[in-house]
Amino acid sequence: MKIHRFATCESLYDMPLKVQFVMTHMCNYNCSYCFGHTKMDKRNSDFPSIQHLKTAVNHLVELKRPYYELFISGGECTYHPNLFDFIKYACDSFQDKLKVINITSNGSSGVEIYSRLADLAKQYKVPLDIMISIHTEQVSLKHIVELTKAVSQKLHFLHFALMFNPLKKDFVKEIYETMLSVRQMGGGYYPFTLSVNKLLAPPLFLEDDPRYSQEDYLWMNRANEQFASVSKQKFIDELWLVGKPLIFGEHNGKCISITDYEIDEFERLRLDDFSGMYCIHGLNFLNIFPDGTCEGLICPITWNKPDRFKYNIFTSNPYKSEDFIRGIRCNIDDCPCSVCNYWNPKFRNEFEAASFVQIMRRKQALLLADSQS
Repeated sequence: MKIHRFATCESLYDMPLKVQFVMTHMCNYNCSYCFGHTKMDKRNSDFPSIQHLKTAVNHLVELKRPYYELFISGGECTYHPNLFDFIKYACDSFQDKLKVINITSNGSSGVEIYSRLADLAKQYKVPLDIMISIHTEQVSLKHIVELTKAVSQKLHFLHFALMFNPLKKDFVKEIYETMLSVRQMGGGYYPFTLSVNKLLAPPLFLEDDPRYSQEDYLWMNRANEQFASVSKQKFIDELWLVGKPLIFGEHNGKCISITDYEIDEFERLRLDDFSGMYCIHGLNFLNIFPDGTCEGLICPITWNKPDRFKYNIFTSNPYKSEDFIRGIRCNIDDCPCSVCNYWNPKFRNEFEAASFVQIMRRKQALLLADSQS
C-alpha cells in the first residue's frame, strides 16, 4: 500500500504542541554506545538558566495552542539545579492546558528526587510519566528496584527501557528477570512497563548495532512479548499518541482511508515507510536545546541543515518567523523517532503539503495576534 497522507486527527486539526526541553547535554554516565559523552559538572554553563526557561515558556503560552505536552530530557535532566522551579513555572503558566509531563532519565538520581517529582505533579493535578533507560555499564539494579517500589504507584505512567548491550547479555537478562518478578508481585502491585531496546550504530544511529545475533533478536522479541502480556499495556500508545493514526493511501489502484490500525499491526505490516513524504516541521512538535536553539522535528534530516540553529526561543519566539512551520522531505525508510513517525502530519504530494503549511501558518499567526491584543 502506498501512503498519501498520514497523521492523527488531533495533529491535523487541533494544533496541540508537544515541547521537549533538553535540559543539558551532560550526563553522569559514560556509556560506550551513547551518542554523547559530556561529563556532568553542575557548575557548567550548559544548564539553561531559570530565566531563559521561563522566557521559553512565555513564548509557548503566546501560541495559544489548545493544549501542551511537556517533555523533559537530557543528558541527565534530573541534575538541573532549577528543575523543580521550572516545572512549577510551566504548570502555573500553561494551567489546565498542560495535559502531561514526561521526564526521561537514567534513574540514577536519589529515590527522593523522583518521589518529589511525583508529588509536585500531583499537587498541580498534572499526569506525570517517567521513562527510565537502564544501562548495564553503569546501573545499580538494587537502586532501580527501590525506585520502582517507591514511585510506581504515584505516577501516571512508569516505563523502563532496558538497553540490550551485546557485551553484557547475562546482566541484561538478570535485570529483565528481576524486573519481571517485581512487576508480578502481589498481582501487579507495582505498575510499570518495560521494553528491551536495541542499541543503534553510530554515527547516525539509524541502523541496529551489528553485533546482534539472530538469537539476540529472538530473545528480545520473546522478552518484550512476555512483559507486554504481564503489564497489559502498550508503551507507544500511552506515551506518544492521543488518537489512532489516520492513513489515507492507495491499494490496488484505489484510494482508501484506514483509521483502525493499532500501531503494532501498522509496524508489523511494514506500513511505516514514509520515505519521500513531506513531514511538517514545527507544527505539532518543538525540540529546545540547552542554549535555546530549537527545531520542529527530532530527525537526522535536519542535522546538517545550514539553518538548523537559526531560531533561539530564549531570545525570540520562533513561530513569529513565517518559515518555522514548513514541510521537510524525508529520505529515511525507517524514522527512528516515534514522535515524528506517529504524530507529525505527512503528505506525499508537495503541493498538498505546501497548502497545508500555508493554512497552519495563517492559523498560528491569528493565534499570536490574539495573544498580543
